[in-house]
Order: sequence, then structure tokens, then C-alpha cells
Amino acid sequence: MARPCEIEYLRKRIGQILKSAACLEIRFKVANICIQRFMYTYIGDAILKDDVHLDIADARQYDHTTNVLTLDSYDVAPTVIVHECTHAVINATHVGKSIRNGAHETAAYLAESLWALLNDKDVAVDVPHLDQRMYRLAKEVKGFNAKNRMGLYEVDPAEQHFMEALMRNSGNRTDVDRVDVQVGIPNGKKKR
Repeated sequence: MARPCEIEYLRKRIGQILKSAACLEIRFKVANICIQRFMYTYIGDAILKDDVHLDIADARQYDHTTNVLTLDSYDVAPTVIVHECTHAVINATHVGKSIRNGAHETAAYLAESLWALLNDKDVAVDVPHLDQRMYRLAKEVKGFNAKNRMGLYEVDPAEQHFMEALMRNSGNRTDVDRVDVQVGIPNGKKKR
């Protein structure tokens, strides 16, 4: 079980990362998901206020049904934080939408890759053969965003489906076809 001081340290660290200049530059569209400026700031605030709850355990996930973000360490890599918080962003800002898990994961991997690129870090995702595709796609998004202060880069559906095939066939065995309705965050109340 995590000590309260570890949770608080992680909470502040997540808040700083999500309010960074790089997170403000993460914006794109994947399927029926739109990620825009200030969404990460919104989730950062929700985490700081404990509207999105934190846990440190043997997992890296955001559970939209309980509104709990679980990470496996208080010093987990920033890209992991961006990836998992993207799931919280989508849940909080797409309330009522039915979203395929494949689109959710594509958005999360793209967000973490874009954050890495914007911070001059290596793009390294945990799905074999996906890192180079995500690097190339993140470069395209970064270039589009630099030239277009308005609008969203739209990920080609064929590219998304290829990425989903890589996820489905990886050791992770991601269930890309599962569909979940986004339920939002309940202002500090645990849904457990």
C-alpha cells in the first residue's frame, strides 16, 4: 500500500507535468476523440483536487468506472503519466460518447509520443513496432500544430487501424474492439 507522502508527491508531480508547455501543445483528433489545448490542465487540476483519485500499485491504468488513476511508482516516467492521463482526459471531456478502446489507446500512445518529441525525449512505447510509427505520426502532428494554431490534425483511419492491429497482436493483447461509454469525473466522489 502506498504511503500518503508518496501519493502527495505523485499528485504534485502529475500536476506539474500536465500543466507543462508540452501538454498545452498536445492536440489532435483520433476517430471520435478530440484532444485540445487546456484539457491536460483541466485533468491536472482535477488530480490536484483529488477529483481524479490516485493509487500506487502494480498497474498502469485509469479506470473510468471508479475514476482512479493507478501507477506502479511515484517516480514513473512522464510519458506514462501523459499516456494514462489521456484516458482520464477522454473520459472527462467526452461524457456520453461510446469510444472504442483501440481509439482510446491510439490517442494515449500518440499523446505520450508527442509529449516526448516536444521535450526532446525518445519515443518509446510498450507495443513492439509501434514506436517508429508513433514517432513519425507525432512529428506530423507537431508540424501541423506549428503551422495551424487553430484546428486539429486528424489521424488517418487506415493508420489508426494498422496501429490497432499492432496493439491487438502484441504481448499486451489489447482489446481494441471493446467499446466503453465515457462517464465523466464525479467531482471528488469515489465511484467504488
